[in-house]
Amino acid sequence: MKNTILLLILLGQASILSFAQGDFRPGYLIMLNGDTLHGKIDYKAPLLLHEFCLFKSASSSESRKYWPNQILGYRFQDDKFFVAKEFKGEKSFFEYLIKGKINMYYLHSETGGTYFLDKEDVDLQEIPYSENILSRDGSYYLKKSTEHFGFLHYNMQDDPTIQPKIYQIDKPSHKNLIRLAKTYHNNVCDDEECIIYEKADATISIQVEPVVGFGKVSLQTESINIDGGSFFEAGGYVHFRYNKNERLSIKLGLTRQFSNQEDRSWFKAPFHVNYTIPYRRIQPSASIGINFYPNGLNDRLLGLSHTNYLGLGVNTRISQKTWIHVQGNLDLLPVSYKFHNQDTPIRPVSRSVNIGLFIQL
Repeated sequence: MKNTILLLILLGQASILSFAQGDFRPGYLIMLNGDTLHGKIDYKAPLLLHEFCLFKSASSSESRKYWPNQILGYRFQDDKFFVAKEFKGEKSFFEYLIKGKINMYYLHSETGGTYFLDKEDVDLQEIPYSENILSRDGSYYLKKSTEHFGFLHYNMQDDPTIQPKIYQIDKPSHKNLIRLAKTYHNNVCDDEECIIYEKADATISIQVEPVVGFGKVSLQTESINIDGGSFFEAGGYVHFRYNKNERLSIKLGLTRQFSNQEDRSWFKAPFHVNYTIPYRRIQPSASIGINFYPNGLNDRLLGLSHTNYLGLGVNTRISQKTWIHVQGNLDLLPVSYKFHNQDTPIRPVSRSVNIGLFIQL
């Protein structure tokens, strides 16, 4: 157990160090004179994307910070576009959602996010919307404001057919405001297309990961003291990642664990949800899920068919499409076992370390 805790601490420290690496992606700046400067831009936390742009030119490895008063805007290649705009005396980088007869923007803040619009004869305005929790007769409920209905209708009044679509917007979002602005543009403009600034079409990427590892199976509580011995593990995983949210992925696979006690082995089939911070060279990750054991987890250890799972790992890039992955793993007594054995606390039943090779297909 001490070795497992030490491993998790080391992986956690590696995760913290990785925050200094940055995640620089292809993009360009729009300078004050209208020229574009191509290079790489740090894809940092959403709040920071609105505050400043950290940029590396193609000819330099040094990064430079640009503020909203220094450039007109910046864009990641085939991805988010930010423009410098002033609102209530403060200048920020607004995410540009759609350009047309009416333009939509988004500004992230510590308290949430706010949407804005402007058009040829209308300066930048905030789209009003709020949510409040109210109490009535001892019960609480969420009240959503409706001010945005009248506001949007007023700014699109030259299109008499748009009102029903406005009232379908229960809560403003990227998706429904882009769809609304596109419909409005197409209804009032015949000679040019609107431009939507967002990621390319949604796709699912696949990574395969051959993996080896070692660990120990045991369970120690006040009433149970079982030593299932150590094991060697080998097998493979498949990771499915949705490009609209590259931090999240689903991991499936099959491994076989070989016990050092007699001639016994068992299979493990994971179903994990992974969260990865996508920095460029070193990427910390955390996982949660269920491990299934088709033939039981070590018959000396209750013959469990599944366990709850927690993991903490680090990916290190070795080439454009290849990563080395090191992960510490904890298998815990399943909640279902706890229901039938209420005196037994949720304790680890297996501790292991895996080393894998991520390969992007």
